[in-house]
Amino acid sequence: MSAALTDQANAASATEAAPFYGWRFIRRELPDGTVEWDQVPLTYEDVLHPEEGDQVTQSSLHQRRWHYLREVFERQVADDPTAVVLDDVRIE
Repeated sequence: MSAALTDQANAASATEAAPFYGWRFIRRELPDGTVEWDQVPLTYEDVLHPEEGDQVTQSSLHQRRWHYLREVFERQVADDPTAVVLDDVRIE
C-alpha cells in the first residue's frame, strides 16, 4: 500500500471567506488499494469538539492571552495543593 497526501479540500477553502480554524486528515482508500490522506479544514463546530489528531491554529494574540490567563489562574490556586490548572486538554 502506498500513501499519498492531497490538500484539494483545503485549497478550495482557502479561496472562501470562511475563517480558517485548522485542519484534520481524512483517510481514503482507493479501489486499487492505495491510501490517500485528504487535508480537510475544520469548522467552528470541530474546534468546539475536537478529535484526536486535529490541528487547530492559533494567532499570536491568542497565545499571549492564553499565557497571561494561565499565569493568573496558577497564582490564584498556588496555595491549594489539590488544585490544578489545565490547558489544551479535552474534558468530557
